Amino acid sequence: MVEIAFNTDKTLDYPAQTGWLSLAVVLWLCVTWLFVSPAQAQFGDLVVFESPGETTYHLDADTGNDENPGTRPELAWKSLTRVNATRFAPGDKILIKAGTAHHGRLWPKGSGVPGNPITIDRYGEGPRPAIHADGQTSEALLLENQQAWHILNLELTNTGDKPEAFRYGVHILIEDMGTAGDFRLVNLHVHDVNGTPKPGLGEGGGIIWRNRGTTTPTRFDGMLIERCVIEDCGRNGIASESGFTDRRRWLSNLNVVISENDIKRIAGDGIRLVGCENAMIEYNRVQQAGGAPDGRAGGIVLQSCDNALVQYNEVWQTQGKDSAALRCGLNGRDNVLQFNYTHDNAGVFAEIVGAHQPMPAGARPTDSASTAVRYNVSQDDAGGAFLITGPAADTVVYNNTVYTGPDITTTTVAVRDTAGRPTGIIFANNLFYTAGRATLDLGETPGHGIHFLHNAYFGLHDRPDNEPGAVTTDPALVAPGQGQEGRGGLDGYQTLPGSPLRNAGTRLRAHGSHDFAANPIPHGQKVDIGAFQGPSDNPEQDAQPARQD
Repeated sequence: MVEIAFNTDKTLDYPAQTGWLSLAVVLWLCVTWLFVSPAQAQFGDLVVFESPGETTYHLDADTGNDENPGTRPELAWKSLTRVNATRFAPGDKILIKAGTAHHGRLWPKGSGVPGNPITIDRYGEGPRPAIHADGQTSEALLLENQQAWHILNLELTNTGDKPEAFRYGVHILIEDMGTAGDFRLVNLHVHDVNGTPKPGLGEGGGIIWRNRGTTTPTRFDGMLIERCVIEDCGRNGIASESGFTDRRRWLSNLNVVISENDIKRIAGDGIRLVGCENAMIEYNRVQQAGGAPDGRAGGIVLQSCDNALVQYNEVWQTQGKDSAALRCGLNGRDNVLQFNYTHDNAGVFAEIVGAHQPMPAGARPTDSASTAVRYNVSQDDAGGAFLITGPAADTVVYNNTVYTGPDITTTTVAVRDTAGRPTGIIFANNLFYTAGRATLDLGETPGHGIHFLHNAYFGLHDRPDNEPGAVTTDPALVAPGQGQEGRGGLDGYQTLPGSPLRNAGTRLRAHGSHDFAANPIPHGQKVDIGAFQGPSDNPEQDAQPARQD
């Protein structure tokens, strides 16, 4: 089968040829298109089909036939080539028989409209139908300058003889298109994609979506990636790329939700969002990211994102000493990292990154600002608790619980200021509990923009001099250090009655409504230190409603 792609005005694209023979072929094709069938034309191995929309098609690699109409299971199509030669329309469904396997690339044509998408799903009983690209194409599933596709319940692989750049499981690209919306990727199993493990140009991965352009500002408005399993992929698990992150021509992707995905054994970043606004990353589990030799990776990474919310995720066993469980900044603003559980990572729990970039008139002089890191639990993250890199600004890190065991020597807070000094950084109400040894590294020019208030330090700790409200006695926790994979055992970080952490914190502006365990934060003058709010000695204060910040 030979695939014929359609452009937006529905004319045929064909190689330029000269001579009467080629003209005759083209005229014959046009006559066939007009008179043989209103929907289908055939010429040798050439098949072109346009769906009228609101139609369900079936694909069965075992018993299908590409000469069938595809509209019933017993009349299913057989090959990806048949699907790829079709322009689908709003309301169409492409159902692939459960338990079957196809080899090649799935690239159906056409677009739905937001609210009336085109859907790919399975039919029948059995495991997800599989698409194996076998390294013969860049991706197992491609959508290019299309929109409103819902992809559900597929298995996708792309394993070549050796790792190569630009190799993907799922690849969605929009370029000079304007706004494209209503994408949903749900319950996919994407695995064994051997893209290059090297960072930089050519990074591949499990699910990658990109917007770029030189003539038309282009962005996504509606991207849901939910309940997918992504494993053994290089370089990244779930990642976006944007050509519109320069603040002088800023255009953010909107309505992005990454939720309830299981991501493991990833060479680079587990989840990386670039150029998004108001994105939500929640309830994901990221294990063993950062397996590439360069060691610079993150479990969850925000880059050039504004107003993102990263919450209720679990990140563990991220590899590489220069890695981070959570990394935020790099031209991003007003992001919140809360209620996450990180453990047993080789790198730091959280890194806030600033990097110089030209700014438009009237913009803030730093490019990573107003980040909040609050009510998270970090256990045995060997690379340290917090790392501030470059000119980050107006960042507040508060009410986190950080525990390291007896075999770990680590750094509570480290600053890398070679690219510029951070300013307006506040560490408040955090509990640093070490059974080993913890140091403090505030960079070459300490002070001047980093402030410590009402933090608690237990164990062999370096700590700031003359910190207001600091607590250095035994915090009296239920059973620290007992956290398990899956968030089990974390109640051990609750405080016992009489703990010096209770009511020892300082209330901050926009403090939040509840703690790590969903206990309400009382509306009062005092809060606890650490990620868990215990009952106070003041029943009237406990009875006050939570402040909704």
